[in-house]
Amino acid sequence: MNIITIIITLVISTALSMGFNWIMLRYARKLTIRNDIESERWAKDIKAGIGGFSFYIMFLIFTSIFHTILPNTLMQQGFVAAASLAFFIGWYDDTFVMRPIFKLIGQFVCAGLLTFTGNYIHACGIYALDIFFSLCWIVAIMNSINMIDNMDAIAGSIGVLILCAALMVMYFTGNFSSLSPYFVICMIGTLLGFLRWNWYPSKIMMGDTGSQFLGILLALISISLFWKFRVLEGRSLQVKQWLFPYIVFLTPFIDTITVVFRRTIRGQGFWNGGRDHITHYLVYFGLTESKVAIIILLNGMLNLCMAGLMLHLLDHWKYWYSILFAMYMAFVFIFIQVIYERAAYNINKNKEA
Repeated sequence: MNIITIIITLVISTALSMGFNWIMLRYARKLTIRNDIESERWAKDIKAGIGGFSFYIMFLIFTSIFHTILPNTLMQQGFVAAASLAFFIGWYDDTFVMRPIFKLIGQFVCAGLLTFTGNYIHACGIYALDIFFSLCWIVAIMNSINMIDNMDAIAGSIGVLILCAALMVMYFTGNFSSLSPYFVICMIGTLLGFLRWNWYPSKIMMGDTGSQFLGILLALISISLFWKFRVLEGRSLQVKQWLFPYIVFLTPFIDTITVVFRRTIRGQGFWNGGRDHITHYLVYFGLTESKVAIIILLNGMLNLCMAGLMLHLLDHWKYWYSILFAMYMAFVFIFIQVIYERAAYNINKNKEA
């Protein structure tokens, strides 16, 4: 796979995605998508939450092409079924508003379709525990991507960077000559075409239709690539295997942990929407929405660089590397909490004034 092929694949997929989003944006009013303004939503104006349709259309095109070349395995069938179900769960939620408990059940069904067709994490070598952890991991990613999709260009940018991490892993592990990188590059182009209309001030959102689909897609990629750094004859729990996927997903995970924890101590339901995410508090801190998107993008790029450094060190891993990378994640988490508290102080000060 050479650079010319990469560029051509990326350009074609980006152009197709831009075209699909442009067409759907023109006819958004005729689609049965709930795009009314809710009290907990950040955006003040009405935007069509149909970006997920382009994701799914492009996904069907790519999988149809690759299935004519590659053998149709049970694992591939499980992924297509799980991705399709995630898309329709999001579509139903965008259209009619799904109760959180039913949405969670649907997410676990998606996770089950993946794990019980062979797409699960070998985390400790005990099958039952591996399956249980895989189910929780998939649902956690689907919810974290859904929760981070709360402001223009945030979830899409994070998705692009995570897919770039997948390409990086393929390159380091010698899988870059297979057909798998083409699929990842096509999905990067899909997100870039969407971001053309989703960057602040956006005209389109991905909605739950897009965030649920993107979540299941990134979950499968993480299982296939990010959790593979396990020495079979090593210990049951290997720290370096656990560090890599958490570094790649650090931004959405920190946002989810922060929101869930703070809503819980306030006695609020963490499953409801709200304007208390990291992105919102960066605005409260004094930044514009476009600058927030850039900061989240830069933070994601830093996490990507750390993941690359970790890949470079894997073959000669030392125990203190684990400490350094864990300290990095802790530093980012604490830094974000400091910003969060400072923004909360600004809010209270303005109320008093």
